[in-house]
Amino acid sequence: MINLSGVEHRYTHGERDIVLSLKINKGEFVCVTGKAGAGKTTFLKLLTGEQKACAGTVCCLGRDLGSLSARGLALYRRETGIIFQDRRLLPGKTVAANAGYVLEAAGIGKKEAEGRVRRVLELTGLQHKGHCLPGELSGDEQQRAAAARAIVNKPRLLLADEPAAGLDDRGAEEIMQLLHRLHAEGTTVLMTAHRPVAAGNRIIELKKGRVALDTGRRRTEYDPLHA
Repeated sequence: MINLSGVEHRYTHGERDIVLSLKINKGEFVCVTGKAGAGKTTFLKLLTGEQKACAGTVCCLGRDLGSLSARGLALYRRETGIIFQDRRLLPGKTVAANAGYVLEAAGIGKKEAEGRVRRVLELTGLQHKGHCLPGELSGDEQQRAAAARAIVNKPRLLLADEPAAGLDDRGAEEIMQLLHRLHAEGTTVLMTAHRPVAAGNRIIELKKGRVALDTGRRRTEYDPLHA
């Protein structure tokens, strides 16, 4: 499903973010954790194709992201749901239209698209908010709207960058319950969080851009940690 091999990412000031020989299998629920600056968001951006590795290969869903054309990357993203930390909802479109926009871009017919949007709004508890604009929603509702847009195209892989950030305890719990439901339906889930959360079957901890802990591998397989 995901395979990073010999990956190096250099920031503009010369430091490196390195993840070596990291594999995530189909059907896993992975929580990538670490302090601010540990490399979590960069790691996620490598998987979305927003950033390119300076060295090594990033393979997701059978594709080498470093060699994809703009069209190839767009096709890859149709199979990948992404919940951005800043949500990135279209402010001039309703909640339903935000979700439906993804299906329109994928060429899904109107009747099927309407059915899918209705289902994800029910799944995210937004069935009565479909007519609202993002600015009319609470922070929790905006996060659920972002989740609805990410899953409406039935992605094989869901990437979520700090999905519970800024939410109260109830909102965070609702988002986590949603991710668990998607995982139970067969979606591979990878999320980031500042601290390990009671989610998933695998925790990967990053420290200074290196894998400090991976509960999905034997300790003898851990990447060396350079403090």
